[in-house]
Amino acid sequence: MRRGDPDGIELHFDRFASFTQLRDDWTLYHEMAHLYLPLLPYSGFWLSEGFATYMQNIIMRDSKVITRKQFIHRLSAGLERGRQQTRTKQQPLSELADDMWQQGAQQRVYWSGSAFFIEAELALQQQGQSLTQLIKRYSECCYSSKTTAKELVTTFDQLSRSAIFSTLYARYTQRTDFPDITREQLILLR
Repeated sequence: MRRGDPDGIELHFDRFASFTQLRDDWTLYHEMAHLYLPLLPYSGFWLSEGFATYMQNIIMRDSKVITRKQFIHRLSAGLERGRQQTRTKQQPLSELADDMWQQGAQQRVYWSGSAFFIEAELALQQQGQSLTQLIKRYSECCYSSKTTAKELVTTFDQLSRSAIFSTLYARYTQRTDFPDITREQLILLR
């Protein structure tokens, strides 16, 4: 990922990699998803990385790179890795995100952020909306390369005409436990 004017992605790959290997590698989809949101301060990395981690799976599912069953399995497995790491990484999420590389806390940070977006997606679905629709509107009207996590969720609330994001943000930013996302909830994701 390269942030600047404009933001971009610099790809490094094995020149002998097959098309299938490239297509099936989640890294490209993850880094592409980062382009939809601005670079947030370190304390908000849980939102940035959670969004990219969740969206990589949405993109791969919707592009038929993975099946719906694989989509649910990947999310379940990732959430479990995050849950397992929470046993040893129990600081508030925003503090841990600020120091995740030094602490080796990527699983907790990335997957807690993914859980945030899974909960948001389910709440949006109940209102007849979706996260992908919301992100499209955000990119058309409101994208700013200089924003904080709090400003981002406030904008998402305005665009969704709800308090979904600020309510979740208030809960997640100081969270020391791991969210309980069930397989049944994952099945409901469209």
